[in-house]
Amino acid sequence: MTIREVEEALHVTRANVRFYEKEGLIAPKRNPINDYRDYSTKDVETLQRILYLRSLEVSIEDIRKLTQGKKELSEVLGERREELRRQEMQTREAALMCEKLLGGQKCTFWDFPMEEGGEQNRSVLLRDTLTKLGMFWDQLVVWGFLALQLLYTVIVFPMLPAQIPVTWNGAAVTEYGGKGMFLVYVALSIFLMLAVKKILYARLVGGLRCYLEELGAMVSVGMIGYGFSLQVYTVLSLQGVLVGIDAFLMGCIICYLLVIALIVLIYRHYKKGAAA
Repeated sequence: MTIREVEEALHVTRANVRFYEKEGLIAPKRNPINDYRDYSTKDVETLQRILYLRSLEVSIEDIRKLTQGKKELSEVLGERREELRRQEMQTREAALMCEKLLGGQKCTFWDFPMEEGGEQNRSVLLRDTLTKLGMFWDQLVVWGFLALQLLYTVIVFPMLPAQIPVTWNGAAVTEYGGKGMFLVYVALSIFLMLAVKKILYARLVGGLRCYLEELGAMVSVGMIGYGFSLQVYTVLSLQGVLVGIDAFLMGCIICYLLVIALIVLIYRHYKKGAAA
């Protein structure tokens, strides 16, 4: 294809095509007859992918690393998503500060109120810290809790008898099964953890989507907690626990919701302090 045909096919300017050639992202061969650039189907497909990534504001350097196989697409898009989320949170905070400064009154550059003693800078630093904590919430909490369940499994599994309780009627055991069921609970936790994000991606819309990582983390921990709770109750059942399975699981849910509520309150308290 000629450069004109590339322009028409991809709706891109000649200057853009030349730019990506200069950056070494595409390297069309020369037509031996007229020495014009001859763009292959692969060149056009590569350019199309580059243009799509650029529409997401992925940097040229990251695109170069992708084409060279030095970075995975999931890594690049994950970094870009975190950057966009950070920018979105900073934009919301800036809007709140604008509302606070306006206060429903007209003012000039010289008479709007300024906070003394570097309070504004401290607020910005605190807000940025909270943003970073929010981005790492998923990795730290979810994988940390799963690691705790795996550690518990490794420690307890060798001590289990060949047959363990698998179903209960209240606190009374109604069925026993092989102790391999203890490992099934771990598999259940991992399956639910991986499935929950796909469901959230499909269902969450609008303003909730910007809290996808936090919501995904909370629900994922809940899913892991379900399998973990079954493991803990199995061990307690072998010791003759008097609490029924339903009451035990309900107690776990209540404790989990209380912990989540405490985390949210702490977060909102510091968030409010950062915006004040």
